[in-house]
Amino acid sequence: MALLATVFNYESPVTMKQTGDHDNLIELMRKMYQPQEIKQRLDQISVGVAEQDGGSQADALTMGDAFCDPVIRRSGWIGCLLAMFQQLTGINAIILYSSTIFANAGTFSANQGSAIVNSANMLATVGGVLLLGIAGRKTLMVINQFLIVIALGVMFYASHYEKDTLELIMVVAYVIVFEFGPGPIVWLYISEICNDKATSVGTMVNWSFTLIVSLLAPYMLDTWLKSYTWLVFAAISTVGLLFIITFMKETRGLSEDQVKRLYRPV
Repeated sequence: MALLATVFNYESPVTMKQTGDHDNLIELMRKMYQPQEIKQRLDQISVGVAEQDGGSQADALTMGDAFCDPVIRRSGWIGCLLAMFQQLTGINAIILYSSTIFANAGTFSANQGSAIVNSANMLATVGGVLLLGIAGRKTLMVINQFLIVIALGVMFYASHYEKDTLELIMVVAYVIVFEFGPGPIVWLYISEICNDKATSVGTMVNWSFTLIVSLLAPYMLDTWLKSYTWLVFAAISTVGLLFIITFMKETRGLSEDQVKRLYRPV
């Protein structure tokens, strides 16, 4: 699929501006935006190209600058912490070990439970993409992170008292609200607010916690904590919710330049 996608190779508006392909740029913008929006978008592209052409300062940016420079460090730290909290919701404990969870429950076979959870994950991804065009990033994050906490709490109750059907319903609900909120939004938000160095570190943080959760989940579910595993994830997700409410800023409706300056000192 990735190889086939290379057949459809289109130049971006920024590339057209840089190469002076003005006619095709105008034609493309007419297809993408309303007539009254075209000039504003062209001005934004011009600013972006100017910054790239004179971007020696950005090229010289070090990892230390990304996380220590008082002008830009805040966005880097917020991006990395959002990446961490995304994985500490316990999503991979469910996705990777859904068969074990439902095999332990007894009512559903391992294959049935895994198929239901992964089908819900796939379908919810489509809904999550549609919601991004309707509501703001922070709004979706706050609502769905709150619902994740609730779902994890009910999953603990259902698992602890062997309410197998309720547990399946809550697991599916959890997967859906994750894909409506932290799943896609964290990646989108990091790419919006962070520079390249901070984005790369945020990606590393996310995958590091993916590995940690994936390695620890079987021990937590089978031996150490069992049903209390979901309470641990609920507690961490509550901290994540408070972090989102306190520190995350809305980017919907802002220009690219406004977003990049969102976390800089006034």
